[in-house]
Amino acid sequence: MVNITKDIERLYCDTCNIYEYKEFTEGSVTKHKEELKHKNIKCRISFSTDRIFNRLSPGEEKEDFLKLKQNIKLFLPSKIEVKAGSKIEVTHQGQTMVFVNSSMGAVYKSHTEILLDNNKEWA
Repeated sequence: MVNITKDIERLYCDTCNIYEYKEFTEGSVTKHKEELKHKNIKCRISFSTDRIFNRLSPGEEKEDFLKLKQNIKLFLPSKIEVKAGSKIEVTHQGQTMVFVNSSMGAVYKSHTEILLDNNKEWA
């Protein structure tokens, strides 16, 4: 297993910072703030695209029949814990991308996989 983990970690060419949202009360109002949990973690980001076929309703254009959905997956060392809903900043090939609403991690002995949402706002 150690060799598999090392082989996977050799593929990590990106870095990421992971933030969790913490609740706090200010007066009688509950607010949220970001808290940095992990900094400069070696990782790898992967992109793929799925085709989604929709049924056409009367009046819809044929262009609405086929939509494309981008899937973004982050690979991390298995020792890094990431809560669902975390904000993750990934630096990939010199460009920093911000993702919110991360999925719950799929934790394996050799690595963790997290699906990322590229929407700009935290839900």
